[in-house]
Amino acid sequence: MCTDRNGWEKGVFIGILLGSLLTVGAADNVQPLNVKAGLWEVTTTGASSKDVVLPAALLEKLSSEQRARIEERIKASRSDTAKTTIKKR
Repeated sequence: MCTDRNGWEKGVFIGILLGSLLTVGAADNVQPLNVKAGLWEVTTTGASSKDVVLPAALLEKLSSEQRARIEERIKASRSDTAKTTIKKR
């Protein structure tokens, strides 16, 4: 091990130099990525198993008509089947 600072700095420099040379040598074997430019399509599938719970204080403030409407929407949004979304980019 080098005890003086100058010797330590030389060792670090040589290590960095050797690492750089190995990296440059490995770059010769790189293959280009075979990707077509243009429209991409991303498909995701997801399902939610959590029930929506509204705070009791909020439900008390709603009229019976508003409460019924909200409960209908919550029931309609629940689904046992997974939903698939397709996005084109």
